Amino acid sequence: MKRYELDMDNDNMHGHWVGSFSYDNQRTVVDFIENITAKKLVLKPFVGMYLKKQQTAYMADLKKALGL
Repeated sequence: MKRYELDMDNDNMHGHWVGSFSYDNQRTVVDFIENITAKKLVLKPFVGMYLKKQQTAYMADLKKALGL
């Protein structure tokens, strides 16, 4: 798989997320692209931090599944 996409929608946010995987100099390169909007104004400043935390967890889970 080279591309993983999903639409997300919950009580706090909605939008589209893309994870692209490529190979460069014998290394896997991952690029995350998000277009996410907070549904509640008070949550807007925290969306970026939340997404970063989720991406970190995703990469840790992926490495674990691959035995790295």
